[in-house]
Amino acid sequence: MKALIEKKNALLDEADALINKAKTENRAFEDSELSRYNEIKAELARLNKTISAVKETREAEIDEPDNKKNSTEETETRLFEAYIRNPKAVETRADTNLTFGANGAIIPTSIENKIIDKVKEICPIFELATKYNVGGTLTIPYIDTDTSDNKMAYATEFTELESTSASFKSISLTGFLAATLCKISKSLINNSQFDIVSYTIQHMAVNIAQWIEGQLLK
Repeated sequence: MKALIEKKNALLDEADALINKAKTENRAFEDSELSRYNEIKAELARLNKTISAVKETREAEIDEPDNKKNSTEETETRLFEAYIRNPKAVETRADTNLTFGANGAIIPTSIENKIIDKVKEICPIFELATKYNVGGTLTIPYIDTDTSDNKMAYATEFTELESTSASFKSISLTGFLAATLCKISKSLINNSQFDIVSYTIQHMAVNIAQWIEGQLLK
């Protein structure tokens, strides 16, 4: 697209130069100029059609993943709702994409993301925290400011700064497992008109946010 637009702009500049030259000299196009001008017009018409085709193709490529994403989210939401209302029935279905283990079904990715987004929304401390998406123990080096002299200070203009050896230490972040329960009454489960998925997302997000705030602050 960039190359097409650049070529189009170059042709427009050339056409303007031909027109301006004829206007400045107060005359009509010469045969060679008129021939070149017609060639530019034809090339511009082809370029405009090509640019339009590229735009249409891009829009189609963008819309397709979005539609697919929406379809996947809707499917996972319906499946998750069905699992909440009747786990045994979903476990025996052949079309399910839920992974079942000893502790039940793994939450679909779209539901998981909605819970995390809700936690960020109601827990600004978590939103501002630095997060490391790695497994196992993460060791992070840092400069020991108590023993290092490399600090901010007043300086004399054009005087070279002097450095001293820095003392590095490290802190290890170890992974831990945390869990929360979301209990739902049978009356809500049996009420088909109740948005049980949104209730579950909100309930879990509040529990997670309150726990994370305590961990980060204390």
